[in-house]
Amino acid sequence: MVVAYGLAHRSVKNVESIGIDEVSYKSGHQYMTLVYQIDKDCRRLLWVGKDRTKKTMRRFFADMWHLDRSFRRNVKVACTDMWKAYLHVIKEKIPHAVNVLDRFHVMQKFGKALDQIRAQELRRLKAEGKEPVLKQSRWCFLKRRFNLTRSQKGKLKELVNMNLNIVKAYLLKEQFHKFWEYRSPTWAGKFLDNWCELVNEAELQPI
Repeated sequence: MVVAYGLAHRSVKNVESIGIDEVSYKSGHQYMTLVYQIDKDCRRLLWVGKDRTKKTMRRFFADMWHLDRSFRRNVKVACTDMWKAYLHVIKEKIPHAVNVLDRFHVMQKFGKALDQIRAQELRRLKAEGKEPVLKQSRWCFLKRRFNLTRSQKGKLKELVNMNLNIVKAYLLKEQFHKFWEYRSPTWAGKFLDNWCELVNEAELQPI
């Protein structure tokens, strides 16, 4: 009864910032899309929809249109992960808004790339008959340096002295953390351009 009352009387006027995420249920095989208002003066759940498809996102914008026809025009910021269905519909429905990719999911991509490069390096060293120096080193590269145990720091120091692709990738990942410290879009853009050049020069594309 309380939920029904809330839905019947909800207002979406003056919503300028939204956050979009998904949650899994039924052992991770099914998803729901959640949309929040994340304005500084108001943070609340706006909408829940089944699945995480383009159709789901279009249904959200249609429901908001029925509540307030100026909703899409008012939204200035949308914060999401990198799920393509979300990115596509945001560009389609609110092209004027800034689409912010959240830090957690960006760094999650780094972790997956490091895992791939490390596995690739392990296979290469094994094929060349070299000592398996990368065994039990996974967390040395996925953790931030200040979170490493003493033994992990020792292992990392040993590996840094070797010319391995995984070490290059780790150093680039650590360098990227400076990106989050910038407050000026101009300087953040310059940093990102320079960092991307370093990545291209390192030729670390995981297979």
